Amino acid sequence: MPEIRLDIPQSVIDSINDKLNKINDNPPGTRLSANDIGREAIAVYKWVIDQSNDGLAIVAAGADSKPVVQITTPNLPVRRPRM
Repeated sequence: MPEIRLDIPQSVIDSINDKLNKINDNPPGTRLSANDIGREAIAVYKWVIDQSNDGLAIVAAGADSKPVVQITTPNLPVRRPRM
């Protein structure tokens, strides 16, 4: 099985955990490890790639759908959604 080793500052891990706790209304002290966060990140990235491969754009939108922001990276360029 492939292995990934990344140097991620503890402050990034703490920030992710703080935001997840707020979003999920978790009890204080609920923490994900760097490995847990990495596994979830890979799962989300795989989903993004699958959706893009199917011709769908990946977007973020507010409750009122404005603004809609298309998510891109250098390896995941803007793609017009298929109709």
